[in-house]
Amino acid sequence: MTREARRVALVAIFSMTAVTACGGSGSPPLQGTWVHTDLGPADVGAEELVFDANDTLSITFSYTTFEFMSCTGSDTLSGLTWSATSTTFTLAGTATCTGEMRCGSFGDQFCLGGKPTSLDAAAGTCEYEISNGNDTLTIINGTLSGDYARKL
Repeated sequence: MTREARRVALVAIFSMTAVTACGGSGSPPLQGTWVHTDLGPADVGAEELVFDANDTLSITFSYTTFEFMSCTGSDTLSGLTWSATSTTFTLAGTATCTGEMRCGSFGDQFCLGGKPTSLDAAAGTCEYEISNGNDTLTIINGTLSGDYARKL
């Protein structure tokens, strides 16, 4: 998946009123803060997922370089709920944005007027694995796919 396609997919998942990909109830191993830093050759920064004990999810995008442009600030998407089985998770709700991440001469990268940038995308299956002594989250497929390290 190209970096632009990943960006479009990430933004798209949060522009939908509800995202339903899997089912189940909250799973303690998934709870916590997870950081993804392998963003591709044109990007430097982090995407941070916070699955909290109240079954809400927030995602923060903090880049110093995005698509070869210098960036400042960060965007946080919140207002989503999550539920999980031992191998899948579901996101639902309406996301809102706070913060402002600017790259180059462009405006905010993910938020626009407090709402995620509006793009259309089909919801996918959210399968995951926890490994390395519960310190590595691998999201196997779906919009957020990739390896995340547990943040202590």
